[in-house]
Amino acid sequence: MEAELSRLYRRVRDLHAQQERIRQSEVEHHAVIHSIRESDQAGDDIEQLLVHRKYLTRLREEAKKNADLANQLAEAANEIRSQVEVSVNRFRIVEKLRNRRREECLDRIAKMNERIVDDETTTRFANQIQSGNDDMRVAST
Repeated sequence: MEAELSRLYRRVRDLHAQQERIRQSEVEHHAVIHSIRESDQAGDDIEQLLVHRKYLTRLREEAKKNADLANQLAEAANEIRSQVEVSVNRFRIVEKLRNRRREECLDRIAKMNERIVDDETTTRFANQIQSGNDDMRVAST
C-alpha cells in the first residue's frame, strides 16, 4: 500500500509540474498574440501564426496527457481506497478474534476458579463429615 501511495504522490507531483508548464505556455501564448497584434509586417504575421499553431498543438497534446494522468490518478486512488477498505475489514476481523479469544480465556479462568472453590468447599465439607464420623466412633468406643 505504501508503494501505491508513493506512486500516487509522484503522479500528483507530475500533474502539478505539467500544470506549471501549461501556465508557462499560456504566458508564451499571450506574448505571441501580443506580438501578432503589434506586428505590421505580413511575413512576421505568418511566422507568428505558425508559432501560435504549434503552441496550440502542443497545448492540446499536454491537455490529453493531463487527462490521461488524471484518469490514472483516479484509478490509483480507487485501487488504494479498495485496499484500505480490505485492510480495515481485516483489522476489524482480527480485533473481533482477539476480543473473542480474550473473553474465552477469561471464561476459562473464571470456570477454573469456580472449580477450585467448589473443590475446596467439597473438601471442607468432606473433612467436616469425616471428623463428625471420627467423633462418633470415638464416642461409641
